Amino acid sequence: SETEIVTRFQAIGIVGSSAAPAEYEWQRKYPYQSVNFNPFIQNAYINVKNVAGNPFDITFGRQPIEYGEGLIISDNGAGMNALRFGINYPFKLHSEIFTAKIKENFMNSKDNDVSGVIATYPLKKFNAEFGYYEQRDYSGTIYRQGTTFANTLTVDKQFYDFRLFDSGSWGNYSLEYVFQKGKIVPGYGNSVELNAKAFVAKGRLVNEKTKLGKVSGFGILAAATGNKSVGITPSANEWIPTDEEFSPDFTKKY
Repeated sequence: SETEIVTRFQAIGIVGSSAAPAEYEWQRKYPYQSVNFNPFIQNAYINVKNVAGNPFDITFGRQPIEYGEGLIISDNGAGMNALRFGINYPFKLHSEIFTAKIKENFMNSKDNDVSGVIATYPLKKFNAEFGYYEQRDYSGTIYRQGTTFANTLTVDKQFYDFRLFDSGSWGNYSLEYVFQKGKIVPGYGNSVELNAKAFVAKGRLVNEKTKLGKVSGFGILAAATGNKSVGITPSANEWIPTDEEFSPDFTKKY
């Protein structure tokens, strides 16, 4: 076995933001514990590789978690309190299972947790990856439809992710497609079914033999379904029953 212990601190902020907090309200949507240059613990975890001589790893503690392009899951440099298992099979298949605690309350019925199962396998010309991610949020998160909003009783989201990717001296590329399913139960009115899709195509080409020396070009194309709803039906006091907005809560922020 090989054991790695990691602790990392971070201090971030925008100069002058404390003088105009309303102008920098966007910072509150990021997962950082502080955005005014006060240091906080970004990572504090233990990673054990090849446990007892077996081909699997265990990582527990506040750790970096990001899969694919970060379209569904990314800690955004803040770390997540998680337990993760990785297994390397003899036929080049690699799989991981993780569960992360986003909000911890005294009752499980009030928690917010996210978990996932990921499998990656190298084919002849590219690598294939399948991921299943699930969020169970019972912490009362606010749900919005247009200008209407309410606290929720439960938020259950499932993501089915498929990705093809490869890299080499020529550059790299990644194609990712995601289905989102699930259900949201607001504090009043009927429940809302989730039914959304998204994709990202990303690539970089590199040429080292030009008159200018090394030259590279980069491109990205992304799209996702949106939601046409404007709010609840006034007469019935009911939410529009299907939400097609692609809405991962832990997507990578640029």
